[in-house]
Amino acid sequence: MVTNNELFSEFGLTGNEGKILEALVNLGPSTGTAIASKLGINKSVAYFVLDQLVQKGFASFVVINKKREYRSLDPIMLNMKLEERKKDFLKKYGDISSILSQVSQKKKKGVIANLFTGWDAVRTGFNELLSGGIPSDEWYVFSINIPESIAPRFRRFMRHFHEQRVAKKLVCNLLIDQRYKDTIGKDRKSEPYTNVRFVSEEHSMPVTINVYSNKTLMAVWAEEPLIIIIESKEVAESFKSFFRLLWNGAKKA
Repeated sequence: MVTNNELFSEFGLTGNEGKILEALVNLGPSTGTAIASKLGINKSVAYFVLDQLVQKGFASFVVINKKREYRSLDPIMLNMKLEERKKDFLKKYGDISSILSQVSQKKKKGVIANLFTGWDAVRTGFNELLSGGIPSDEWYVFSINIPESIAPRFRRFMRHFHEQRVAKKLVCNLLIDQRYKDTIGKDRKSEPYTNVRFVSEEHSMPVTINVYSNKTLMAVWAEEPLIIIIESKEVAESFKSFFRLLWNGAKKA
């Protein structure tokens, strides 16, 4: 069964933010101390997350007897937030659909495209990329933007994958959202045959693009990830040119 705090992730909230917002909705106006007691967490963590919710516009507070009392947004306002989130998703969906439409047109000209869904199938897809190309080919990856709910699993998955890549001495160039500089960025910078640069959040994309040899892998990272592998030299070269344009304007690690 999906819990309420998991549903709150649809607002773009982290796991802790969702849990505390759920508690705030259930308890009504509360102090950070009361929230911490309810959830069995450290008081300082509760106050930190509550302040994050205030900054994101999901909560407010008043000071009573020198203590902050927090209140969640009215349900009507929360619904408006959800509508905003839905519009954002539909925009990104439109961007992805546009890419897929172009791929479909290319396919009619002899381009091969394969789709994989679920973690096991995605592993197969990435291994397929590893099996192609030659050591002199370089790998291009951009722009990594991962939902926090799957970040730990994504990092484990990618650590194993890059261990295989490094074993093959394949050079990888990555453009990573600067928000992940101390996590995913740190993971990759520690690996041989790896170059990392960071881009601002506004340059992140709804899909992650991996280009190697004549293959392009587009990944939509979610609880059940989905990837599409396009085998086309023309498509791969187009993405490589776009990558170089972003790379030249990105911050060095």
